[in-house]
Amino acid sequence: MDTLLFSLLNGVIYGLLLFMVSAGLTLVFGMMGVLNFAHASFYMLGAYFAYTLQGLLGFGLAVVVATLLAGGVGAVVERFFLRRVHHHGHAHELLLTFGLSFIVAETIKLLFGNFPVNYQVPALLDGPAFVIVVGGTWGAVISMPERITSGSRRVSSHAPPCARQRPMRGGPASGCACGGTTRRRG
Repeated sequence: MDTLLFSLLNGVIYGLLLFMVSAGLTLVFGMMGVLNFAHASFYMLGAYFAYTLQGLLGFGLAVVVATLLAGGVGAVVERFFLRRVHHHGHAHELLLTFGLSFIVAETIKLLFGNFPVNYQVPALLDGPAFVIVVGGTWGAVISMPERITSGSRRVSSHAPPCARQRPMRGGPASGCACGGTTRRRG
């Protein structure tokens, strides 16, 4: 049952990622009339800008400055590159933005290496945003941890007893009456 649930959730997540890519292409093409295949590269630039600036500015300010920097790079690309090829048609825009995405990706690999970087999020944002408990007489319960609103690591007291515990990361534990975990962490 767990395998089916996780497979369904992974399928939904993958479908939503594909939707985001197609929606991004559609929105940019619909609003600007430009086939921009490099929009994901600008997101990547923003992430690496935030990673680089986090040590100097802190997490929150680094995210804001990185967003402005990535937007600035996008504005420069639009002003000096895309405007020059726009009158040649969509094929030239496609080739330009596709090539630009390769240039950005290879520049990031050159500067940061071809391996994941150790990006630390603040403790408040570390952990699940929602806890899903399936089974027993409760059915499926989705609740938001109180730590997001009150700083606690526990889930709302209106959830079943097993949902009021922090989720296990190491796999399933022994089940309680409603099908959730019975061990507490922390």
